[in-house]
Amino acid sequence: MRLRIKPRPKRPNYLLIAQRGRVEHEAALLLKSMSLLPAFDLSRVIVASPVNSGVWQHDPTPSAHFFSICRRFGVRTINFENTVFGDKYPISNKFYAIAAAGGEAPLVFIDSDMIFFKEPTFDFGRAGALICRAGDSFPRPENRGRRNEIWRAVYAHFGLDVARYSDNAFPVDHRERYPYFNAGTFAIDHRDVHSTYLDTALQLFYDPPEILKAERIFPFLDQIALPVALARAGCRWAVLPETVNRFEPAATVETWHYQFLFRCLIHKEPHVSAVLQSVREDDDLVQYLSDWPAFRRYVLLDDDEILRAVTAVIDAAAPGRAAEAVVAYLKSRRLPRK
Repeated sequence: MRLRIKPRPKRPNYLLIAQRGRVEHEAALLLKSMSLLPAFDLSRVIVASPVNSGVWQHDPTPSAHFFSICRRFGVRTINFENTVFGDKYPISNKFYAIAAAGGEAPLVFIDSDMIFFKEPTFDFGRAGALICRAGDSFPRPENRGRRNEIWRAVYAHFGLDVARYSDNAFPVDHRERYPYFNAGTFAIDHRDVHSTYLDTALQLFYDPPEILKAERIFPFLDQIALPVALARAGCRWAVLPETVNRFEPAATVETWHYQFLFRCLIHKEPHVSAVLQSVREDDDLVQYLSDWPAFRRYVLLDDDEILRAVTAVIDAAAPGRAAEAVVAYLKSRRLPRK
């Protein structure tokens, strides 16, 4: 009798972006959280940064201090050139970074504004990509009754039939009928996706189907292009566990997508506090991160007065509008949000 041994989940490389200013500071905080994980191999982490070119108003190259921190943690660094978007759409850095890391598979892209509490398991099985579902951010609310028409046009633009990729368990204009993914975390084990993602985004930017010209594609171009790129590459996908790329740091969460650093002040879960305390005890990292206004205000000072005010804003906010209300409050007080 022949035994079938189930293959172990693959250990991927991780790719994140570092750009001068806030994003490089977020990346350093993310690297610190990874360094605290037992047996986590930081040599599997790739930090990608844009080189200076004509699409940037200011040099996007991270500081020398950031690169010294990368060397201390033992991560790899690579460069890429953002040739089209630059300051107009810095989220586009992920297109170029993934293309630059094209030889690295499997690869997990992660937004820099995240904290690791535990290394996730990426079990691809027969899939070539692992993704997280996105919220209902595309298309515009007034166009959601035309969802089928819009997605059909986007796929047809690349010679694809959207019906092949639709989930017929949902009504024709239901948001879950069509693949639409959160591009903050996704895993790739299919080499063709690396270049196809960039090409798909550029085509949708330069030559969008007519129906898309009236739609809001920024800042959601990365999430519109991702499922189409997977389809073009012939890449099967599966959904990541809900413990990955979560926006609330519950006890079971493996990676927390905090988005706004002030949320570190609000959430007092033990794993959040442990990471921040470890950061405060790292003199070199504190010296470096002190250039980040939000870090000084919300992590070093741990301001109880702001915490009480923000908590009151959250309690008074309408359901589902708490984050928006806090951002408005911080803006009115001229306090850093990120």
